[in-house]
Amino acid sequence: MIAVYKLIERLTKHLLSIKFLIHKYLFPEKKLIKRKPWGELALSHDWIGQNIYTNNFDEDEILALAPYIKNDSIIFDVGANIGFYTIFFAKQAHA
Repeated sequence: MIAVYKLIERLTKHLLSIKFLIHKYLFPEKKLIKRKPWGELALSHDWIGQNIYTNNFDEDEILALAPYIKNDSIIFDVGANIGFYTIFFAKQAHA
């Protein structure tokens, strides 16, 4: 059963990658929107955008940091790219 789950997970990531690449070449001027539980991200057609779209980007880090962010937390997101962490932190800290 675990093998079937892993196969489905890999196929899903491949399908998302194909969808991302099709969007990249058919609509190069349009940003792709990825909805996450903590907000929406407008993704560019670069490596980071593709990895966020295919759920391959820092999900483990986000989940590991979540318990440490309280309502009154002050967080510095140095070197932000598209706001992946910023949006998450703002939602967690109720900013």
